[in-house]
Amino acid sequence: MESGVFPGRACPRRLIRFPFILPLLIAAAHAHFEARHLHPVDITPDGERVLAVNAPGGFLSVFTPGTEALPTPVLIAEIPVGLEPVTVRARTANEAWVVNEVSDSISVVDLARRTVVRTLAVPDEPADVVFHSGRAFVSCGRANRIAVFDTATFEDVASIPLEGNFVRALALSPDGTKLRAAFLLSGNNTTVLHFRSAPAQPAPADPALPAPPRTALIVADTDPRISYDVLDHDVAEIDTATLRVTGYRSGLGTNLFALAHSSDGALWAAASEARNLIRFEPALNGIFAESRVARVPSAAAAAIVDLNPQSASPVVGESMKDLALAQPMALLPSGDGMWLAAFGSDRLAELDASGRVLRRIDLRSAGSGSLVRGPRGIARHAGLGRLFVLNKLSETLTAIDEDSGVLRAEVPLAAIDPLPSDEKLGRGFFFDARRSGNGTVACGSCHFDADNDGLAWDLGDPGGEMITLIERHLAFGETGPVPVPAHPMKGPMVTQSLRGIGGAAPFHWRGDKERIQDFNPTFEKLQADSELAAADMDKVAAYLESLANHPNPNRHPDDSLKTSLAGGNPVNGRVLFHRFETCSKCHPEPRGTNQNLDDHQVVLTTQPVKNSTLEHVYRKVGFTPDQAVSALGFGFTHDGSGHDLPRGHEYDLDNFHRTPGAEADVMAYILSAGTGTAPAVGRSVTIRRGDADPAERVLLESQAAAGKCDLVMRGTRGGEAAAFLYQPAGGDWRPADGGPALPIAEVFAGLSSGDALTLLGVPVGRGERLSIDRDADGVPDDAEVRPRLDLGLSPMRLRWPDGIPGWVAEHSADLRDWQPFPAPAAPDASGHLVIEPPPPGPFFRLRRTW
Repeated sequence: MESGVFPGRACPRRLIRFPFILPLLIAAAHAHFEARHLHPVDITPDGERVLAVNAPGGFLSVFTPGTEALPTPVLIAEIPVGLEPVTVRARTANEAWVVNEVSDSISVVDLARRTVVRTLAVPDEPADVVFHSGRAFVSCGRANRIAVFDTATFEDVASIPLEGNFVRALALSPDGTKLRAAFLLSGNNTTVLHFRSAPAQPAPADPALPAPPRTALIVADTDPRISYDVLDHDVAEIDTATLRVTGYRSGLGTNLFALAHSSDGALWAAASEARNLIRFEPALNGIFAESRVARVPSAAAAAIVDLNPQSASPVVGESMKDLALAQPMALLPSGDGMWLAAFGSDRLAELDASGRVLRRIDLRSAGSGSLVRGPRGIARHAGLGRLFVLNKLSETLTAIDEDSGVLRAEVPLAAIDPLPSDEKLGRGFFFDARRSGNGTVACGSCHFDADNDGLAWDLGDPGGEMITLIERHLAFGETGPVPVPAHPMKGPMVTQSLRGIGGAAPFHWRGDKERIQDFNPTFEKLQADSELAAADMDKVAAYLESLANHPNPNRHPDDSLKTSLAGGNPVNGRVLFHRFETCSKCHPEPRGTNQNLDDHQVVLTTQPVKNSTLEHVYRKVGFTPDQAVSALGFGFTHDGSGHDLPRGHEYDLDNFHRTPGAEADVMAYILSAGTGTAPAVGRSVTIRRGDADPAERVLLESQAAAGKCDLVMRGTRGGEAAAFLYQPAGGDWRPADGGPALPIAEVFAGLSSGDALTLLGVPVGRGERLSIDRDADGVPDDAEVRPRLDLGLSPMRLRWPDGIPGWVAEHSADLRDWQPFPAPAAPDASGHLVIEPPPPGPFFRLRRTW
């Protein structure tokens, strides 16, 4: 969509200063998935474009890099991709591959046409992609494998299975012969000693308190009471010629966030190290996680560098806090050393070849405001000597002079920010380590991207007080309420995911929090700081309540159960699960929980425990303490000791013994439990002119008609950007120009050579915002009033109304090759955006970025 082509004349350029302006904020509700950004920013090989993912909006944002004199990047295009993009890599100057975490897909983007030209399906929760010798290697996190594609034919040519937990970051060796892959949930060789084998807890500080309950104990797998080893594969090494796994590296960290090779060939890994062997919350307060980098020379022992030596003290002076580098989430080579982005600290750090910090750059430095940034990606523009940093939490792009470290500009990632302002601010409080006593920890230190760290922690308090919880003994016919005491020394409990937490009260494994706001004391008792103001904690609650679960990959695309999974039949398992009422009374559909605390003595626990949801169980398989090696250190129950699905409790169920195959079938059903997000959400398919009408379209339309998703279609049609929203009532497609809905055949008939449209299932209620009405004002995007472009001659300037987001000025010499201006327009006192004087034309126009 464009507006107003005007002739002009050549004028000299001058610097236009552009203040940091937040984009239009939309206040409508926004359920999202909190994407795990991996490589979210890149530079095209010709240096002409900066590419950045806009994860909550589902776009690839394209910027000009600016110039030496005009350093502010200009947003020139927002190209719709899949749901929750987390990585972008430019393969050529005109082709970029975008990894979509929720869509389980790769969007191959034609940057010139500003559209996705191919959608490649990949296994569950992909994270990264790298290219070598005509192949693309894609890490598929939940599936623990590398998918390999031919970059010329886009064919899926190989799949490389890996032994590890949640593969994500990829890095090619400098000579291209080795591919390294890091596991996010690699663990630290800790596991759990069952409460029946564990020693009694120490006595509480208050002698008036009763003896604490018998609980499990977190130990190292070297403990003589543990009969198995816990897998500790941090990084896999793959031969790129043979596609064989040649080995694994261990001991680099508990959770691996990023990989890169320095110019001398050494592998660097950014990681956190959990201190979960330390027992009790007061002892862990402020020091429970260590941020570190590991440097691994070829065929040599790794050198581990603690980025925060002060992290051994829960509270330090402000001068020490100002040095903190919490959660290193991105790496960029800098000679024999490395640039590092500290996500929790809003800082960059340059490290020398030994890992020593040479300098730090504060992304919240004077003049840039106090908004939490959350840097998650770094890219270098060699020609400009500039670093570009993608800030996940503020949804901004920062440009920094690499030599001087001066922040030159910061701009929004999108014309319209889909996150409501309260949720955005609450998100910042949740991940901001600068609020902690020593600047090194935050809620996100264990709940990475609002998920979990794969570990258990003993956050009991020997100095705490008894509390009273309410049980309702529904499983055996009683209704309660039954008040029961709960001890402050609660023992180990597995870190819970916060996705899908909305509507799941009471919270915690023991159900001891009625509201999300009740977690406010954590800022003092676990982060060694002070509680948030009540209004700020309300914002944290608003953020957490907006989080949604990913679809369960074990279900069919139409949300039905499979008939074969993990050696059982989920369809039969569902029948048996509901027939055995002991199971379904506590764990009913749709979430697999009635949110109740049942009689803890009957279910054989030593203290009250909430009836756990089943929606996350499929992600917790791999704890096998009855085998020589266990892939995980902790299982699916509250203390991590559970491993024998479907027996979440230790009592025997005679029904299982009497029914052949019952246990396998019920286990298969539990592994298929719904998550509240249907499998159609995120599914996508791209159609080009001449393609056959895909069966996937029929599937997605039927799912939209069933209320499982909204369905959008975006791309180019007739050489122009186009968007449609499916109308289940009429079975047709509503366009963004406000005209009548069209049948699909007519939509496809309008495709020209080079056009492509991508159908995408999106969460219910998000369809309009992600297709035809992005600013949610009730007026279809292409039917809105276009800004008027005025050309002034005295002085020479271009001018158009401010307040209409998403328009960029372009100039052309021949009305065919249109180029954006090298700097953004500056606002003036009259409520207009002004470019004064404009660069050589002689023709000018406004074009919308999406």
